[in-house]
Amino acid sequence: MVDVAHAAGVSVEGEIGVLGSLESGMGDQEDNHGATEKLEEHQLLTDPGEAEKFVAETGVDALAVTMGTSHGAYIFPRKPDGRILALHVIEEIHRRLPNTHLVMYGSSSVPEELQAIINAYGGAIGPTWGVLAEEIQRGIWSGVREVDIDTDNRLAMTAAIRKKLVDDPAEFDPRKYVKPAITTKVCKDRFEAFGTAGRADRIRPLPLEAMASRY
Repeated sequence: MVDVAHAAGVSVEGEIGVLGSLESGMGDQEDNHGATEKLEEHQLLTDPGEAEKFVAETGVDALAVTMGTSHGAYIFPRKPDGRILALHVIEEIHRRLPNTHLVMYGSSSVPEELQAIINAYGGAIGPTWGVLAEEIQRGIWSGVREVDIDTDNRLAMTAAIRKKLVDDPAEFDPRKYVKPAITTKVCKDRFEAFGTAGRADRIRPLPLEAMASRY
């Protein structure tokens, strides 16, 4: 499959490991997929040796690995530390695979200020913590080139929409109450925190034919 994709100039991302909490041992079920039973810690962490073998045998360009994160807003029950977020796994995989782009799934920061706005305007988000920006930066220094933060964008949209509908209860037009939900600030903050701000001129789009020739 990878060979077919590369022949067409398409890069391939693989995944090895199980998303879930190192503290509770439960797998990630936000999108109705993943493990349903309690798992051992080693099952929730990508094995560096397996990752090295997987990349060698498949030839994927990027690899998503697991180290204790989950999709959704309820990533950690407390501020993350080395016991519930195992970034040493990423560091070891990067040491073995320095030329493979690594991917962090379930890495939203779940900002407290967005939680507060949602709850102030009728929401009921319980206490929760996400992946701190400095932890993501540590991952970036160790080969992470994709960070999935969709939940932060969804929180920003929900906070803005809830506030708008309470402040202007007569409003009924989605074109108007969705407009304030633009996630510009969240994206700007993440671009700056991840060291990507101001680097757009370094991106050189290539046609698929040119990419195929590189493979």
